[in-house]
Amino acid sequence: FFGPGEAIFKYGEECLYGVSDMYVLLAGEVDIETDLGVVQARLLPSEVFGEGALGAATQRNASARAWSNAYVHCARIHGASIANALKKFPQETEWFEDLQESRRETNADFMARRNKWLSQEVIPALAKVNLLSIHDELFLADMAAPLIEKQWAAGEVIVQKAADTDAMIVLLEGEARVEAQNGSCIDYYNDGSSFGEMAMLGLMRSNPATVRAATACRTLAVRQSALRRSLDLPTRTLQERQEFQRILAERKFQVETGIPMTLLPIAVSKDDLCAKAIALQAELKPLKPGESWTLEQGGCFCVVTEGRAILELASENERLRRLGGDETPAVPVMPLAQGSLVLEDLAAELGCRVRALTHLKVHRVRYLDFNV
Repeated sequence: FFGPGEAIFKYGEECLYGVSDMYVLLAGEVDIETDLGVVQARLLPSEVFGEGALGAATQRNASARAWSNAYVHCARIHGASIANALKKFPQETEWFEDLQESRRETNADFMARRNKWLSQEVIPALAKVNLLSIHDELFLADMAAPLIEKQWAAGEVIVQKAADTDAMIVLLEGEARVEAQNGSCIDYYNDGSSFGEMAMLGLMRSNPATVRAATACRTLAVRQSALRRSLDLPTRTLQERQEFQRILAERKFQVETGIPMTLLPIAVSKDDLCAKAIALQAELKPLKPGESWTLEQGGCFCVVTEGRAILELASENERLRRLGGDETPAVPVMPLAQGSLVLEDLAAELGCRVRALTHLKVHRVRYLDFNV
């Protein structure tokens, strides 16, 4: 008998003919998992598994785990018994060889479909996450490798407020409703949205709000272990590892100082818990002198936290004074200094951009994070 979720055998374990065991499932279900813990098959009663004990390999090429619903009952066939039986009845070897070949084909088909899903859907979804957008496809592929999709019916709770978490959620498809404590709607997440990035980084340990599927949804839970696994691979560069350390240090500093809310002229203390919560989610965007940033609509406002800049309006009128660093015609709208607030959606609608006059730091806050 094996308890719910108990490993029957694990990927990479030694598998020797005449020594290792094989199993017949009598009751319950068994999940066959890849080396990364991804379920590639589910076995039902009467099925044989662990046939690698017949000598086809020296190591287990998958893990077998009891399903999570209840206990699993198996018949264990000892390696010595297998060797004696096949010695007496060698003709039965053919049946096991056919089984192994069939499962190899099934596994190959599973991996082909999974790799297609990863390359066409998961990696592009991760690339849209601001926190990960600077990283190359190889890094994102390593992060994506252990991920699995979860489906939700309309009305189901995807994450519960105050529940423990260490995962970022990426919404692949559907619309999800963000709820206040009284159940009222704060805002919505749509296809391609992500939330919980700070939990994945280990800077947050619980969900700040309940998120409920408003329609049928498909999500990915990117856990801290997936990020650590990717960063720990020998193919990672020092620069990639340092980038995440920089983000961690940056967010901790923001929380300690309450930036960006404490720099607005509204007398907010650095000890204000709401200011700290916003600081944790605020994204830093640095600009070099002369560099321009064309604003886009994305449900954010930004605060200049260091340096000076100009909010300017690009124009096709060649008679206008050339102000932009790229020497395109532009009209100055207003100067920006520490504590200046820019409503990005409004500025983007008017076609504005920010041009740095000095080294500039701008902190961006999503309205959704601000409202939560």
